[in-house]
Order: sequence, then structure tokens, then C-alpha cells
Amino acid sequence: MEDVQGVGVISKYGLEKYNALIEMNCCCFFEFDMEADRLSFSNNMVIPELSGKVIEHSTFQMSSIIVDRDVPIVIEFLHFAGENPIEFRLKGFVQNAIWCQARGTAIRNEQNETVAFVGYIINIDQQKREREEQTARSRMDSLTGVWNQFAVKEIINGVLHTSDSDDCHAFMILDIAGFDVLNQKLGFLFGNVVLNNIAVNLKKRITEGDVIGRVGTDKFVLFLKNMESVSEAYEKAELLLKAVHETYAGENIEQKLSCNVGVSFFPKQGTQYIELFSKADIALYQAKQNGEEITIYHRDGLKLPKLAEGQLYYNEYHIKELGSYKKSEANMELVHFAMELLSNTKDVGSAVNMLLDKIGRNFLVSNVFVVEQEKKKTGISYSWNFKEGLGKSTASQKYVEELFELLSKASGMRRSCYTDLDMGVRVEDGGTMLLCGFYEEDHLKGYVYMERNSGCLRWTEQEVESFMFITKIISFYLLKLRNSERITEKMEMAKNFDSLTGLPTVHKFLTDAEILVKAYNTTRFAIVSMDIKNFKYINDSLGYDAGDRLLKEFAQYLRDTSYGKQICARSSADNFAVLMPYETAEQLKLRVMSIVESFSEQQNRKNVALNIGISAGIYMLKDKEKDFMAAIDNANIARKLVKNSSVDSCAFFDDNMEREIKKEQQIISNMHSALDNEEFQVYLQPKIKLVTGKISGAEALVRWMRRDGTMLPPNDFVPLFEKNGFIVKLDFYIYEQVCKLLQKWKKSGAKIVPISVNVSRVHLYHDDFLDKVLQLIRTYQVEPWMIEFELTESIFLNNTVTAITVMKELRKMGFCVSIDDFGAGYSSLNLLKDMRTDVLKLDKEFFRAGEMKEEERIIVSSIIRMAKQLNMKVLSEGVETQMQSDFLKTVECDMAQGYLYAKPLPVKEFELLLKSYEEVLES
Repeated sequence: MEDVQGVGVISKYGLEKYNALIEMNCCCFFEFDMEADRLSFSNNMVIPELSGKVIEHSTFQMSSIIVDRDVPIVIEFLHFAGENPIEFRLKGFVQNAIWCQARGTAIRNEQNETVAFVGYIINIDQQKREREEQTARSRMDSLTGVWNQFAVKEIINGVLHTSDSDDCHAFMILDIAGFDVLNQKLGFLFGNVVLNNIAVNLKKRITEGDVIGRVGTDKFVLFLKNMESVSEAYEKAELLLKAVHETYAGENIEQKLSCNVGVSFFPKQGTQYIELFSKADIALYQAKQNGEEITIYHRDGLKLPKLAEGQLYYNEYHIKELGSYKKSEANMELVHFAMELLSNTKDVGSAVNMLLDKIGRNFLVSNVFVVEQEKKKTGISYSWNFKEGLGKSTASQKYVEELFELLSKASGMRRSCYTDLDMGVRVEDGGTMLLCGFYEEDHLKGYVYMERNSGCLRWTEQEVESFMFITKIISFYLLKLRNSERITEKMEMAKNFDSLTGLPTVHKFLTDAEILVKAYNTTRFAIVSMDIKNFKYINDSLGYDAGDRLLKEFAQYLRDTSYGKQICARSSADNFAVLMPYETAEQLKLRVMSIVESFSEQQNRKNVALNIGISAGIYMLKDKEKDFMAAIDNANIARKLVKNSSVDSCAFFDDNMEREIKKEQQIISNMHSALDNEEFQVYLQPKIKLVTGKISGAEALVRWMRRDGTMLPPNDFVPLFEKNGFIVKLDFYIYEQVCKLLQKWKKSGAKIVPISVNVSRVHLYHDDFLDKVLQLIRTYQVEPWMIEFELTESIFLNNTVTAITVMKELRKMGFCVSIDDFGAGYSSLNLLKDMRTDVLKLDKEFFRAGEMKEEERIIVSSIIRMAKQLNMKVLSEGVETQMQSDFLKTVECDMAQGYLYAKPLPVKEFELLLKSYEEVLES
């Protein structure tokens, strides 16, 4: 550290003291030479604004570095060698002002005269601003962000004290009607959000300088300055009502939020907060009595019912704030401390402990503790003892429970504190006690207790009231904390345990599996995936209760047969996962088959007609394998191989399956870039009108032409895309390519035939499907008749209502709609009565064998006849022989499609084929 300027004075009168100061390793050192009026600073990096500065005639030049308001403080500190530290603001060249703290010591000569003053300065800007922010936060309502009831009173009184008698200010109390009903129906968490939104909307309706504060659960005070007239205030009040009306309060409530407003005016109805509040409160009472959602202004001559002394007209919170009774004054400093401490903390438990310490020392008591009852267990949750401090109490469990029992039977407790005389009990350690209970929905949840066994054994009225207020504050935050803990516990349970079967969830299974495999690193483990065959049929035929019962029984069976290092979980629906130790693959399969066969036999003895079976897939974990989710997926793949088998019930995941997974992963990793690079191409397969043999339309099919020149058939990627949702992007890409092609044909004057496109079941889960389709045809100016949408029959079987709705909307928009693969499902004929479609496309399975059997001919001809009676056209897919084509002509089938006529062709080849026909017959 370099010596500061003017060290000569220091060396002459006390070098030792100066060196001692240097060694303190402070931020920036200074020396003030009183005789020369010179202020010097050390070179430093901590406060660069002062580094190496020397200010001559500093008394007159101080404002060059110090904020003007703080200059007198600094001058007094330097000239009188202040012993106490000072805080001041330094003019900064990086920011506007920097808060600093200075400490110093006087340097004296042989005559004990102060000749210099040396010390150090530290940067306290961050700490100072944090303290200011904390003070500001303590004055805000933590939920809504407006002023709290203490701050709003102070701020309004401050404005009133500086107002003239010619000024006119409006004082309003706004009460939200029916807010408790909203809380009951939608929960307190939702209610809190609504309340916060109300506050936000109210703040938007007031002007700068106006004041808003929250003074009750659902009540606000608004102070609107400089009103020109009563009518202006009335208009403002109507805007506030509108702000409440417009606040979203849930979908299913019977009516919108409403409120009442009571208004008083400065100076006519009062010049103090308490006077204006009282008059506005009376006005609010009148509004409530009238049963109207209007603003009632206080005016002389209001007819009000006669009330008992101290009784309020409407609002229990009134101006007494936390309820001061009979003019006695509670210890509001302690009450404010409790409110600020608990409202600004994130750790309620620690804050309560701190508050108990404060209570104990303030009331001069020997014991303070909080008792709570949770899950029917009563006990001390927080305590303080005069001799031993926090976490200590001399009260016995029996005494604690006895007081809780007596308190739960006491009447009127919610408005009073009780002493040992009131309760009729003897304090264990002698002396006297005071307790106050707290409640949740009329149930006693606990109490706050304090006892005094020395000094004055009487409780003053101030002590009783203060203690009651503090109990209410503590109980509010404790009940809120406990509710939060219960919610967290439920969420944790829901995350870790299945609510129906009680088995662990996949989340917990994965965690436990990792721990178990790591702990037994020499043991071989396998993941077994199991499900119940035909479980959907059981649900549909016997009902969900029967299905749930079966799931619970299988879960219990897995528990009963688990031992040692085996754990199990319900992974989804009727799927279960088991981590199973094994020695050999054969032994593992025998173990799994034992579970499968034993449970199946057990169930089939009880339900003979159901023929319940279990399918199982096994994946043997590799050495040091950690991706247990992937292991479950692999076991699922093996399980699906035997799910519909009547012979096999168990399969191992093998190399072929692994190759398939890698192939799928490669497809997934390339799908987005393939779409961007236009690797997906549209192929068109002609539809032939059988009567004329001419092309009457085409079906758009997708082919993946990879950059290496190889083509991927749709069966290799479409099912995968339907599973991961990418089919939505791909379909709309195809739709757009088709629209572009139709637009090109239209502009060039070429012959146009309708093109059909496929609709995946995934689209039914997207509400914007129809809007996006409409946007496409508008963009490319394509008429709806040019496009036909094909919905597979399976869509209707799995999503009947939604599919029928989409089909109806498409037809309303002018599109042609066809049912693809008709006859592949089990309920086709039953659906026909509800489906109003344009075209039925017979499933190609009817024509797969080449030569049609007589039974197939009868079925096909019957479907065609029935479709025509329902005003539907029929197209047969998969026609490959002339014999099939001739048969379809004889039964008056309208159209056919298949390799007999043409394979799917690239667009250019299809256009050449289309040109080779002389005309396109109207469909």
C-alpha cells in the first residue's frame, strides 16, 4: 500500500497509529490535514473514484466528490474527528451515486491537539440498496404487490397532512363480493392468483400519485387525489368496478366477480385516515344493504341501524387494523416485526423460531412454544426456553395434549386468549400461562403458548392483545406452510407411487433400479415388461371397476412374488416393469413364465369366460448399463411381439430388435433435415373409372428419396412418424405440394383430376387442423372439389365422435371425403349409419388372394349395393388382375385402383399418363 499524500503530518505526530491503520487491510484510506484543509486518498482499486485523489481546500471543494445533501455530514465528520462511522453518497463516474461508510481516528500532537484525521472508506452500496429494498418490501402486501395496511395508512396520512382545504381527494374501500365462495370452489391457490390479477387491473385504472393498499383478505383501499367533482370520483369508481368484472375468475363460476365500493371525501368527511375510513366504511355498509353493485357515497343524513358501542357497520378489519379493543394499545412494534418477518421470509420455520425468541425476551417469560396437530398427532413444533434457548421446552407431552383437548372444547376461543385460570389447569412449572388457539375450517389446528413463573404473574391487557395478534400472524403462515407441505407430500406420493395399485411409478423405479444395480454390481439383472392381454376388452365388456380390480390383483401378485433384489412398478395403463436378478437366461425365462402362468391360472379359475393371459418381454441388462428407461423400452418391444400371440407369452429382446431400433433412431434423427431438403416426394397412383376405363382421379402417396439415391417405402417410416407426431408436419408438406401441383395445372390450362390425400389419426388431436387446411387452399387458390381427404376406417373405430365431426366439417367446406381401408375393422357396418361420406374405399385385403372366393364376392357386392343405397360411391383398392376388374364392373363398382392399372408414379410420369387419355370423365 502506498503512503497517502501528506504523510509528513502523520510521521510527525503518530506514524505508529497510521501504520496500524494500513495493516487493517480496508478499502480506501484517507488523511485529512486539518491545518492545510487537505483531503488525500490512497491508491486503490476498490473505490476508483477516490484513488490517489488530493483535494486542496477540501471544505469548499467537497461537493465535487460528495452528493450535496451529504456534504455537511462529511465536513462535520472530518473537522470534529468523529468517533462514530458515517454513511454518505459519493458521486460516481460509473453510476449516479455510491453509498460509502467512513471510519476514522484522530492524530494528536504533544499538546493533545487534533492535527489530522485518518481512516478508511468502504463501499456499502450493495448492502445499503439491499436494505432499502428490504424495507420497501416489508411495506408491500406480499401477495398483490400493493401497499400493506400499515403502509397505506402512513402514506395517505402523509398526503393529507400536506393537503390544503381547497383540495378534494376521494377515499374508497373496495370489497370483492363472493370471494370466499370462489376460494371454496377453486381453492385458495387459484383465489390468490385472482386476487393478484385484480390488484394489477386496479393499478391500471388509477393515475400516478394515487394510492392503493390491501387492508383485508379481499378488500382494498384506494386514495384518488385531486378530484374535480363528485361525478369524476363516481366515474373513477365505475372504472374500478369494471376492472374487477374483467378479471378472469375461472370457467365454471355462476357469475362474474363483482364488488361494492364505499366512498368518502377529503376534507368534507374528514382530514385524517381514520375519519375517512370510518365514513367510507358506512358507505360500504349501505351498498351491501342495498344489494346492488354500485358505489354509495357517504353523505350526512344516511339512515343507519343503531349499533352497539364499538360495533362496526360492515367491515371487521375497519380502522382498528388488527383489532385493537377498548382503546388499549397492543405492542404494535412487536406485531409489525412479526408481520414483516413472516411476510418476507422464505423459511417460515426459521422465522417462527426467531419470533419466539423475540416474544420470550419481550414478554419476559420462561417458556414459549407452538403446538400443532398433524395427522392426529399433537406435539410441540417450535419452542423457546429462557435458560436453554430455541428448540427447548420444559412442558411434558401429557400437558401439551391436555391443553389441546381442553382448548378444542372451549367456546369463543377464536376471539380470546386463555389463561390457566380460564382453562382450569395448573401450570406444570408453577406461575401463569397464556395461550391462543388457531383454526382451519372450524377445526382446532394448534395453539401458541407462553408461561411466566417469576416477576409479575398477571397478564396486562396490552400483553393479551399483542399475543393474540401475533398468534394470528403465526397461524396464518403456519397453516399456509402446512397446506403447502401437504400438497408437496401428495405430489411426491403421486410422483413416486401409483394411486391405484400402490406400486412405485416409473420415476421411482428408475431411481431404485439404479441404486440396486450399483449396490450389487456382481449380480446380473434383467428388466421384464408385462401387460395383461386383451385388457381393453375386459374394460369394455366388464367395466372399468373390473379392470381396476384386475390391475390391483396383478400388482399384489407381483409384490407377493418379489423377493431379495427384485423390485416392480406400474409403468402405464396395464403395463408393469420388474427388475429381476438372474443367473442364466433359461432360469430367467422359467422365473418369468412361472409368474405369467401362475397368475393366469389363478384368474381363470375365478373368471372362466375371460381367458386372462399375461405377455412378457425380457431385456437382459448389459454390464454397467445405466439407461434403465431405454432398457424398459427394449423390454416393451419384446413384449409387443407376443402380446397378440395365442401360443407364446414371453420373448427376449434380441439383436434383430436392436437393429430395428437403430434403424428407427436413424430415421428419427434424419426426418427434419429430410423435410427441409425436400427428400419426401409426392407419387400419384391413378384412380380408374371402371365404366370408361379413364382416369378419374389420383391418390397422393409419399416416398422418401434419400440423398444417396435409395428410396425408403412408407411402411418403414409412416408408422414411426404417427407414433412420434412428425406425421403432422409431413402430411401438411404433402398437402402443400398437392396444392402447388393443382395450382400449376389450373394456371397452365391442363386437365385437372381430383387428388386424394391421407389424414392421419394424429390430426384429430390438433384443433387447428381444419383452419390450416382452409389456409392452404386460399393461399394456392385451389377449389375444394379438387382435393379429397381419405380417413382410414381405424380412425373412426378409435375416435368415432371426433372423426365424424372432422368429416362433416370437411364436407361443409366443399371437400370430398372418403373412408379408406373399409372392411378392415370389426365394426364397419355399424359405423355406416353415422358416417355421411362421399366415397367408400374397399380394403385391398378383399383382393389379395388373386382369384376371389365366392364368400368374398358376396361380401363385396353387398357392400357396394348398400353404399349406393346410402348415396356413396365405391372405389376398390389393390386390384391386380383383369378378373377382379371384370367382377367389379359386373357389381357396378364405380372406381378401382391398383397395380393392374398403374403403380404410384412420380408427378411428371403421372402427367404424361394423364395426357395420353383423350379426356377426363366427370366423377
